[in-house]
Amino acid sequence: MKLTSVDWLIMLLYFVFVLGIGFALKRYMKTSKDFFQAGRALPAWICGLAFISANLGAQEVIGMGASGAKYGLETAHFYGIGAIPAMIFVGIFMMPFYYGSKARSVPEFLRMRFDEKTRALNACSFAVMTVFSSGISMYAMARLIQVLHVFDGLFHALGWAPEGIFTFSIVLSGMIVLAYIFLGGLTSAIYNEVLQFFLIIAGFLPLVLIGLRNIGGWAGLKASVPAEQQQGRWQDSAPTLEKCVAMKPTLSKARYRLALAYSRLGQKVRAKEQFALQQKYSQQEKDEVNAKLQEVTTFLVTSPPN
Repeated sequence: MKLTSVDWLIMLLYFVFVLGIGFALKRYMKTSKDFFQAGRALPAWICGLAFISANLGAQEVIGMGASGAKYGLETAHFYGIGAIPAMIFVGIFMMPFYYGSKARSVPEFLRMRFDEKTRALNACSFAVMTVFSSGISMYAMARLIQVLHVFDGLFHALGWAPEGIFTFSIVLSGMIVLAYIFLGGLTSAIYNEVLQFFLIIAGFLPLVLIGLRNIGGWAGLKASVPAEQQQGRWQDSAPTLEKCVAMKPTLSKARYRLALAYSRLGQKVRAKEQFALQQKYSQQEKDEVNAKLQEVTTFLVTSPPN
């Protein structure tokens, strides 16, 4: 793949626009509330589009596509059973608590609700997860750039070794993201996510239409799906223990059962711990209320009449 001057111009305009959002919003970043919470003033539809766009990164675009090509419909269970119910639960039940507490992050909310140890544990585990997740996304992006030979012409013109394209891609993407986040905080991140949402739609919509045309339209797509799945019998596509073992032959059925049992045991233990914590804090709140009532009663009884 050889980039033309038009391709480079489009990429340059995109980078200028992305960084321009950060520079334009920099003058509004006056407090930590502005930086971490976007001043709590962004419209709901902007936040919703940014949330959707955050789930359309390299892991989803590249990883889910590759998993779909390898495993088929089983890949859809990741979102259909896992991600979508979790998003709905967080949006309906958890967001009111986060928003009402005025916490700037989930770890801060946990500190307000429980204690500093809970906050530190959640913050550390989330940081580790974010490092791995971001690393996977940047790795996938760099591999794609390497395969498409995007920077081959640039490296050849500068006399650099082509082996450095992978590292260059990761460093460049990291610097761009760091720059607009440092300048505009959460507001810059959200508006850039919205921009990328429309770019992703603009890129994938023609791809879907071209793919449908090449496969023979909707009728051709249906003809390529097995007859038993067209009739609504999806049990063959559902993940089973045997399929998991077949995908990972190095692991035995016993280990999968052990992992499943451990997961269920962990859920029960966490549920019991949460119940105990709720009882503890409910009792504390009750004791505080009783103490306040006792103080008010004592004051009314002992105060001299006017």
